[in-house]
Amino acid sequence: MKKHNYFLKGFLTLILFSITYFLYAQYPTVSHTAAACVDATISTVVIEDATNNTELYRKLDFCSGSAATNYRTLFGNSSSPVASMSQCGSYTLKINCTSTGWDDNTACVGVWADFNDDKDFTDPGEWLSDATWNNSVANGINGNRPAGTRSLTFNVPGDAASSFVIRVRSSDFSNITGSSAGGALIDGETEDFFINTIVLGTPTVDFLRPDSAYVNTPVNFINSNSSAWSHTWTIDGVQYTSTNATHIFTSAGNYDVKVVSANCRGDKDSITKKIKIIVPTAPPASDFVADKGVYEIFETIHLTDLSTNG
Repeated sequence: MKKHNYFLKGFLTLILFSITYFLYAQYPTVSHTAAACVDATISTVVIEDATNNTELYRKLDFCSGSAATNYRTLFGNSSSPVASMSQCGSYTLKINCTSTGWDDNTACVGVWADFNDDKDFTDPGEWLSDATWNNSVANGINGNRPAGTRSLTFNVPGDAASSFVIRVRSSDFSNITGSSAGGALIDGETEDFFINTIVLGTPTVDFLRPDSAYVNTPVNFINSNSSAWSHTWTIDGVQYTSTNATHIFTSAGNYDVKVVSANCRGDKDSITKKIKIIVPTAPPASDFVADKGVYEIFETIHLTDLSTNG
């Protein structure tokens, strides 16, 4: 039975792998001429979560492709993506190149993302780099990986597909434009990275607040929703657009506190809670000797210490 399960698992993995490459084959074809995979090869690709600077993926090599694939390589697949990115999330790519011989110390690079998974890179917003990436990416010579990288930060759209491919292309001499995701480039190589998308749910709004507070005292309202993109508070007729809010009530009474949160798709949720604002009837008392027993113990120790020391 166990052997049968291993066979079934391997068979399903093979099917997923085959489906990934069948779909991958539909992407624009590429070719690299002259010193392909020799000059200006893609030697470093790092993916980071830009919100917390957490590294999600790192690839270090000097040549991934081959003539049989026109120097195009796919990293990851549907069952094992290189990284997971959230809709509306912000991410950073860091890239450099290396040449095995003596060459220019800069390379041309283009970066695209097929966010809607329609197997092309021609839709608005899918060319992530721009013309300034021509002759501006660090390129090590004589097989020495450069210390520096060029980076870009981008946002995943709120309607991104459940998975998509990021394409990186390099060249020594070609000027790369938005339409260079396919076709021929001089030298360099093409690397594609399979990304899994974390699909956003509708925000579920909630916040923390005291049941009551004093007039003319700052009151903190703490948002417990981490999945929303924006927040709008309405407190005593005043609006705040920060994640959390602090408000001072100048009159006693019962007040409604409302927050509306939305993700970058525009999905919204709201909640309203009440808070009672009162006028204090006496000044606050110090609490460092609030317990009589503790006070008496302190006095006993103090008197004992005095008698011991004469």
